[in-house]
Amino acid sequence: MTRAQMRSRLASEWEAMGWEWDLQIGGLILDRLGADGSVNPQAIAAALPSSYMSRYGSDRESIAEVIERAIGGQVLEADRDKAPSTVIINGDTYNLSVELSGEAKIEGSPIKVGPGPQVNIDIDASREAVFTGIEALLHAGFAGGWDAKAVQALGKVVEDRGDLTAEEISTFTQEVGKSERPEPGQIRALLEKVAVGAASSTLGQGLTAGLGLLLQNPPF
Repeated sequence: MTRAQMRSRLASEWEAMGWEWDLQIGGLILDRLGADGSVNPQAIAAALPSSYMSRYGSDRESIAEVIERAIGGQVLEADRDKAPSTVIINGDTYNLSVELSGEAKIEGSPIKVGPGPQVNIDIDASREAVFTGIEALLHAGFAGGWDAKAVQALGKVVEDRGDLTAEEISTFTQEVGKSERPEPGQIRALLEKVAVGAASSTLGQGLTAGLGLLLQNPPF
């Protein structure tokens, strides 16, 4: 299972528990998986800060059980079996030169990312749906297929919703970078495009910050 697939399953289980999917904690979990290769729910839960448990009145045993349900028995693999994607934002279709995992999907939502996929996003979509759209745009951008109109449309959705912060988007951008492993030149080129067209929005601010940190610490 790829990093993106694991993140999607974990986020779905978190939402089912009534927990907000924290991108920073999610990054810690996925980084631990990257170090270990295989899934050890107890070890992953043991590595999380105690303040995270108290936030939701939970404990390490409960979190380990949720991790087990989401990805128990899986092994982290490199992203493969890529397929082109289409992003539909408020009914408008944007065909991107984007590569996402061929089997990736968001459980419990209308989003399917796979052969011939469509990513549907509007103000009522889940947070994970919006992050999936951001991921699609980033993959396209790293490959030289940045779509400024799609970014503006998604940026407006982010502003209208008001439940995503620039910090969250920055953290997520770094997460995608760790998976995609773009060259510094690709990061720099994308950063310049974001600065031209979207830097003033919450989405643009998050992308700019995340790409800047990726450039300082290339993910390879």
